[in-house]
Amino acid sequence: MTTNQRGCLTLLGMVLFGVFICAGIPFILLPSQSIGVTLPVITVPGEPLHLFLPVIGEIETVNTVLGMLLADFFVLLFAVLAWRASKGWTKEVPGRGQGAMESLVGGLWGLTKSMAPNTSPVRNFLFPLMATIFIFLLAANWGKLLPGVESVGLIHCAHEGFNGFPRDEIALQNTSGGYQLRVDSPLNAGYATSYKAYSQCNSFKDQVNYGNYTIHELDPFMDAQVTHVTEEGDTLASVVEQMNAQVEETVAAGLPEGDKYAQYESFTEVVFTVDDVLALNSGLQGAAEGDGHGGDHGEVVVEAETPLVAGQEIVLRDALIGEYATTEANQIYVVTPFFRGAATDLNLTIGLSIISFIAIQAFGIGTLGLNYFQKFINVHALGTISKNPLGAIDFIAGLFEIVSEIGKLISLSFRLFGAIFAGGLLYAVFLFLFGAVIPLVILGLELIVGGAQAAVFSVLTLIFCAQAMVSHVHDDDHDGEHH
Repeated sequence: MTTNQRGCLTLLGMVLFGVFICAGIPFILLPSQSIGVTLPVITVPGEPLHLFLPVIGEIETVNTVLGMLLADFFVLLFAVLAWRASKGWTKEVPGRGQGAMESLVGGLWGLTKSMAPNTSPVRNFLFPLMATIFIFLLAANWGKLLPGVESVGLIHCAHEGFNGFPRDEIALQNTSGGYQLRVDSPLNAGYATSYKAYSQCNSFKDQVNYGNYTIHELDPFMDAQVTHVTEEGDTLASVVEQMNAQVEETVAAGLPEGDKYAQYESFTEVVFTVDDVLALNSGLQGAAEGDGHGGDHGEVVVEAETPLVAGQEIVLRDALIGEYATTEANQIYVVTPFFRGAATDLNLTIGLSIISFIAIQAFGIGTLGLNYFQKFINVHALGTISKNPLGAIDFIAGLFEIVSEIGKLISLSFRLFGAIFAGGLLYAVFLFLFGAVIPLVILGLELIVGGAQAAVFSVLTLIFCAQAMVSHVHDDDHDGEHH
């Protein structure tokens, strides 16, 4: 075998592997198991959770709060591991773990010294604040990429305006079981939910005030799509009559056992009609006269009594999902994850920005005293305007500094939120469209962006605090002394 032949075989293997990974698994294998990839519920606010804990009882929280607690856990774990690796920072010859942690902390301290004066407030307050923000955001941004985060949670009825899916029950080891969304087709973004569908879904759980939305219908086909393979001599009228007779037999037998249906006091029978079947089967083939197996049937107009070509599958009714469904499983559900990235919630990013803003003012006032406010209202420039008319420009520029200072709150919070939220959204879209391989590239970029945003937020806090400690006032009455 020549080199070119080996190269062609290698290329063919790579192409086949790529087709299998990028197309076979997400678009064929997973949908066939009803676990296809779909888009998550995308909301800017954190999603509420109602959890029952064994000792605490029922609690109401938000999944971004749990995401923040998860990040806190990783920070505490980092601190505990650092303490253990260094034996309480008494180990003089560091191992690899202690060396890595000391390199991280040493790098942050070196950055602090290069941008702020080496004073006691900087050592004791600014450096710990900057390092804590960096490590916390790093844990929060990278923690959201862990398996199960933003994907495993509570399945509940989809609210009006959201897309959802029916659900399947799954067996879980050593538990009573669980549920997963039933996604049986690729590139399926779900079914839209109406208010009626949401209220009806809740009625299956015996919730108060939803009785008016309960379905009064018995469906012997359990909401599934109903099809029929025609036999010789079948007509639409005979097929419809046969299916309606099957419904009558089921109704006469009473409600089925089990919890698949709500236990209704009354019900309406499912009725098939010729018009409905015609509407669902635009390409229905009728047999030519004297030829029930096919023949020249292209011009045959299909009506109620027209013989049908044998062997063709016709749809008598589509699957019932949402407000038309009569079973609990076929209502529309969504998953609210237990954990969602903490920085994808504006409450956290604004809260961190407020902490940074307060720290900036505190370091400015602590270092310069009341002269710090000359940065915003430069009364010194007004006092020297007779000697230096350009002092009026300094005063006006100070007023603009007020806007700039408030702008720090907006820039810090929205920069972090936008980058992390958009990254998660981009990853979900690529996962939905391509299934595999390409989303791994986005995942790698998310690692870089998550680390970069943690560094940007903490470093900007450091820079703003350092700038606040620098005086913007020069005493023109003592030019020789100060200049």
